Amino acid sequence: MDENKQRLLIVDDSRTVRTVLQKMLEVHDLAVDNASSAEDALRYLSESRPDIIFMDHAMPGMDGFEVCRQLKADPEMLLVPVVFLTGHG
Repeated sequence: MDENKQRLLIVDDSRTVRTVLQKMLEVHDLAVDNASSAEDALRYLSESRPDIIFMDHAMPGMDGFEVCRQLKADPEMLLVPVVFLTGHG
């Protein structure tokens, strides 16, 4: 892992969305991690601090809005930007 690259986290229940977005971001020399659910994202975030998070708002189980509320209650995560996205028309 290159510590000098900016690190992003993609959270989406769609493998296709995660794969396409990851490929689009990696061409800009960014380190990209992904999670397939809100719960997976929270486990990842308990140990890692990305520079930005791209998150689907509508996922089975816990949705992206609830994850964001939990993150913003954590002083260490407060300033990490969260960009919401969706594959729904």
